[in-house]
Amino acid sequence: MLSFQVSWVDDPQSQVTIEARSPYKAYRAFLKREGHEPEVVVEVRRGRQTDTFTNHFEKPKGFWERIRRSDPDPKSREGIYGKSKNDDLGCMLMFLAGPLPFRLVGICVVGFFVIAFQKQCPDSERSGKTGMGEVDGQGREIGQWTWKHSNGKIKTQGIYEKGKREGPWTWWREDGTKETVEDYRGGKLYGHCTDWYRNGQKSLEKIYISGSLRSAVVWLPDGTKCAKTNLMEGSGVMYLYGDDGNPQRYLRFKNGKEQGGNRFFHMKTVP
Repeated sequence: MLSFQVSWVDDPQSQVTIEARSPYKAYRAFLKREGHEPEVVVEVRRGRQTDTFTNHFEKPKGFWERIRRSDPDPKSREGIYGKSKNDDLGCMLMFLAGPLPFRLVGICVVGFFVIAFQKQCPDSERSGKTGMGEVDGQGREIGQWTWKHSNGKIKTQGIYEKGKREGPWTWWREDGTKETVEDYRGGKLYGHCTDWYRNGQKSLEKIYISGSLRSAVVWLPDGTKCAKTNLMEGSGVMYLYGDDGNPQRYLRFKNGKEQGGNRFFHMKTVP
């Protein structure tokens, strides 16, 4: 709590000391304590800082009276919000938003129209195509969804059940070669998941149980099995290779969860 010296501007003898959290709080406490009439000016001082507040009208008595009141005069808003020369951005935002009753009425009106629109549009009408697949009345993805590359070829394809991935999901590259196949149950990875190189050689095979990685096997583009990869029972390391056969990164896993890893960088020289 801070101590402020508060008085009527035209009557310095009315000065009193009021403890409050801010100059505006002190101003309101002074009005409540001393009583006031419209068009009064109050001066609040603390050290060298001086704030002047003007009460341009009496406080309305009822809710509907505050709703009906609309005074574009910015000085009147100073009386409402206690704006002074050194107030912060929050007070300015309150000016832009308008008095609280108007904001409440606006929210109620928008809510009414939203509810009316939902009642007029049954679930069958709100469902439909989204460009990639269908959604149900609750906005959840259902059925088969398909994404495409910019050249028109399929990029990803899979099935949703109540907004969760279900069954096999497949990814293709822009040239049409298969890249990845993953299997889902209830939105979580389950079973075998396989990746391929561009030449058609299998690059990676993982086994998941309820979203937890249990084991992995990695091959190089020439079909050679990666001897560095050792991941069993959800723990170990896994190396990933590019189509050129160079290692791209290795990952560490513990209890089926990735613990991080490092990337490999290869310098290309131009003769």
